[in-house]
Amino acid sequence: MESALYWPVYLSIACVLSLGLGTLYCMEPGNNLYKRPMPSFIPGLLFLAIGVWLGLRPFSGIYFGDTYNYAMVYEMGIDIDPASLGWRDEWLWIMAMGWCREAGLSAHGFFLIVELAYMGSTLLAAIKLMPKHVGVALAFVLCSAMFYAYGVNGIRSGLSCQIMVLAITYLCKGPRFWVFPLMIVAYSLHHSAALQIASALGACYVLKKPSYAMAVWVAALLLSIVFSGVIAEALPSFDLDSRLQTNDVREIDMEQFSHQGYRWDFVLYSMLPLPLIWEVCVRRKASNRAYEILAATYCLCNAAWLLLIGVPYSNRIGYLSWCMMPFVIAYPLLNLTLWQHQDRAIGLILLGYLVLTLFIT
Repeated sequence: MESALYWPVYLSIACVLSLGLGTLYCMEPGNNLYKRPMPSFIPGLLFLAIGVWLGLRPFSGIYFGDTYNYAMVYEMGIDIDPASLGWRDEWLWIMAMGWCREAGLSAHGFFLIVELAYMGSTLLAAIKLMPKHVGVALAFVLCSAMFYAYGVNGIRSGLSCQIMVLAITYLCKGPRFWVFPLMIVAYSLHHSAALQIASALGACYVLKKPSYAMAVWVAALLLSIVFSGVIAEALPSFDLDSRLQTNDVREIDMEQFSHQGYRWDFVLYSMLPLPLIWEVCVRRKASNRAYEILAATYCLCNAAWLLLIGVPYSNRIGYLSWCMMPFVIAYPLLNLTLWQHQDRAIGLILLGYLVLTLFIT
C-alpha cells in the first residue's frame, strides 16, 4: 500500500469502529450493554491485524521519517559490544536490533516485531483492565489522537510508553510480580519512562488518593503559568530524545506540537480526563483502588509535563501521560456504575472523543 494511504485508512477504521459502537450505545437506554459482557476475541484479532498491517509499512522518509531513520541504522548492521552498554544507554533497543539481525530478519521483520509489541502491550492492558468490554476500550485507544503517530513515528518512545501502560495495569490489578520487569524493559527502551515509573510509584505508595494528585496537578499548572519561561531558560539544551527523532508526523502536525511557548491547547487537551476523575473519585466516591492508581498516575505524570511545557519539543514529555488517557477515560465508564443511563453516556463520550481527534488531526 502507498505510504500516503496509511493514515486515511487507519482513521477510517477508527471512525467505523467508534461510530458503530458509539451509536449502538447511544441507542440503548439504561445499563443493558454496560452489564452485558461483549466478546473480546474479534476486537483483539482486529487490533493485532492492524498491528501487522502497520508493522509491514513501507520505509518512507516523508510519511514515516522516524521509521526510515531506524531502518537505515538497522540495515547498516553496526556491531556494538554489549559490554560497552550501561544503564545510561538505552541498551535494550540497541540489543534488540542486533538480535534480530543475527536471526536473519530484515528491517521489515524487526519493525513488525516492534509494532506487534506496541499493539500487544496495549491489547493486554485493555484485557486486564476492562475484560468485559475490550472492543469499546480498544475503540477509545484507536481514536486517541496520537496512538497512530507513536506507532509509526517516535516508535521507540511509543513502545516504551505502551509497555509502561501495561506495567501500570499490573500495578493496579496485579499480580505485581510483573510490574518491575516491565518497568525495566520500558526504561531500557527509552529513559523517558523514568517519569512514568516515578508517577506510578508515587500514585501507588505516596499520594494514594486522586484528589491529592489533582491538587498537585493544579499547583503544577499555576507554577507553569508563572515560571514556564524561567524553566525553559534554565534548561536551554533540554531535549528528551534528539537521536533519530523527526518532526515529520504529518497526521498529527508535529511541527505545531514542537513550538516553544505556553500551549493552552495542550493544557485543555490534558484536562479532558480531570472532570471524570473528579466525578468518579471525589463527588460520587465510586472509584476502586485500581482506578485511583491509574487516575493519580495520569495526574502526576501530566503535572511534570506542565512544569516543562515551555521547553522545546515538550510534546514528547506530554505523551508520557497522554498515552494513558484512553484508559483513564474508558475504565470508569466500563467498570463502575455511575449513572442511570450509563450506556448512553459511554456512547456519547466515545463519539465526543472521536470528534476531538478528528478536530485535532
